[in-house]
Amino acid sequence: MLKLIVKFLKVINSNAAIGTVAYSMALGALMAQYPSANIQWIGLLVLVLFIFKMNFQAFLLSFIVFGLIPAFLHPAANAIGNVLLANPAYKDMWTELYNSPFGYLTGFYNTVILGMTALFIPAFLILFILFLLFVKVYREKLRDKVAQSKPYKVFVKIPLISKMLALASKLHMD
Repeated sequence: MLKLIVKFLKVINSNAAIGTVAYSMALGALMAQYPSANIQWIGLLVLVLFIFKMNFQAFLLSFIVFGLIPAFLHPAANAIGNVLLANPAYKDMWTELYNSPFGYLTGFYNTVILGMTALFIPAFLILFILFLLFVKVYREKLRDKVAQSKPYKVFVKIPLISKMLALASKLHMD
């Protein structure tokens, strides 16, 4: 975990494309919030690992951090899933999907899974914009101020932190 944090700090301070870092963080945050016992999550994981071009350190750290945070999107996802499943206009479609071999594996009958599927793209866009702004503001305005601040200088002198920085410089040379 310590090595991952050091790599992330290296990425956020590097010249890696801001969009790639933000995209990776947004996808990691959503993957951590998405219920994992269904075929959509497994499909997204395969896409992340083998198809999408992304910053894996940013994705993994975001996945871990947002995995530790209680599911903040689940109440909204549950409400949306309830509306979609209870809508009489979709009853025949849900019945047919539930009775199909592949449809059952999607777990759509779970209101949270269906709601998260419906929320995924809008939530991804919102998180992408927020992380894009965070990385941009950090790099342009905060990085130098943080490095020059007294609390940071004291923080850097803590033995564990100084070891992390030594590890970071070692990784930078590798």
